[in-house]
Amino acid sequence: MTEYSGSNRKKTAWCPLTETLQTTLTEPSSGYAPVRSVQPGGGGDGVGRRIGRGAGIATRSIKTLINDRKLLWYPLLAGFALFLMYLTEMAFKAYAIMTCSGSYGYWSLGYHYGFVLTFVVELIFFFCLNYIFAAIVIDISKNPENPGAVRKSLYSAKNYLKTIAGWSVILAVVATAIYAFVLQQPWHAHLYPALGTTMFQIPFVYYVPILPLATVTAVIEKILVAVPLFVLTLYVIPLLVLEKRSLSGAIAGLAGFFRRTWIEIIVCFLIFATVVVGITLLSPLICMTPLFVDYDYHFFAEYAIPMAAICFLFLALLWTAAASVFTTTGIAAVDLYKLGKKGRG
Repeated sequence: MTEYSGSNRKKTAWCPLTETLQTTLTEPSSGYAPVRSVQPGGGGDGVGRRIGRGAGIATRSIKTLINDRKLLWYPLLAGFALFLMYLTEMAFKAYAIMTCSGSYGYWSLGYHYGFVLTFVVELIFFFCLNYIFAAIVIDISKNPENPGAVRKSLYSAKNYLKTIAGWSVILAVVATAIYAFVLQQPWHAHLYPALGTTMFQIPFVYYVPILPLATVTAVIEKILVAVPLFVLTLYVIPLLVLEKRSLSGAIAGLAGFFRRTWIEIIVCFLIFATVVVGITLLSPLICMTPLFVDYDYHFFAEYAIPMAAICFLFLALLWTAAASVFTTTGIAAVDLYKLGKKGRG
């Protein structure tokens, strides 16, 4: 629901993707092998060599997740974390609908309410995924040849609960401030409706109820804001759980690790993003269905069950891809940590 406020009147219109506007590596193997003989970025390493190293880290992380079935518990847990974020977002939207006569954006409750509720949603995202991320780092670093001690790693991550929570609060505050800023920009009223009509137009609006569909697009917005900040976690969590640094010490070590591995992390990010974007491109293809049937909208009534299955299958596939990418990012973080650590001597 997008809300345009003027001095004397208020006009509302719904679009799924909008909310209210208010004021040298070894060859990859079937198992996970630790990085050996890796030189840090800079020095004698050229950009091409570092790009290849980053691509090797990313692809090996994906292969590790695929080849070790025990590790599949992590994307399952990440999926539950994203679902918890989704349910919280939908509950806040439902509250806004009941309180503000149909407004789908809880920023219509007031700027302060919007800020607090957005912070809660972002905190759930960061805390749950940072905790899972810490368990992955512990698992991979302690069992490089045979990872998959999921329960033991999750229990070990409890030792760092306080610092993980503190780091998550910091990220949630920053993400909320960025999100609040973006919502107030004039271009937001044009950009996100355009994205909404590209990704979730017909047939999605026929088969997915408005509130759940609006919640999906709102969660996508918040994740897009959070992802650049989540990149910092690639360095902070390993420093917290492998070096047992304090939160301030881990934050202080960010600059050095990022300087030594920034090319590799960009390459990893691009590869992981390509996977998600590639799946996302299926949505515009589904939305082109009216063109394929020559705009015979009777088609959607006649084939309602198959079309509804396609829509929900895409949403499930997108959810699975996002959870899996967060998991492979955690696996890649161990290599990136070792890469950055070798450059400190």
